[in-house]
Amino acid sequence: HPAKVKKGGEDAFFFRSSLDGGAIGVADGVGGYSEYGIDPGMFSRTLMQQLSQSEAKQTQVNPASALREAQEATRLPGASTAVVLQLNGTSREATYANVGDSGIRVLRDGKIVYA
Repeated sequence: HPAKVKKGGEDAFFFRSSLDGGAIGVADGVGGYSEYGIDPGMFSRTLMQQLSQSEAKQTQVNPASALREAQEATRLPGASTAVVLQLNGTSREATYANVGDSGIRVLRDGKIVYA
């Protein structure tokens, strides 16, 4: 939405890649908080910043724990849907956690194999 551009939108993400795997997180700030003078984008950006910092301290983390810790460290009013996905390069497994209506899809050969 053009009116959200000045503030940087309401969404945020982080991404980390390494030889042992990586992680990605996406947050979608709850726009309704703007009716109370609260910037929903600030909450989602801070949440992803906290998640990125927490995730970067360890090679492999529990996505649910990391998301919970990031939320507790985000000491701002507001709310966000969020998803974080951890990739393990050794076991070739992915684990994830989500809050709200966010989620993941796994595609193989152009077909959805997990949703």
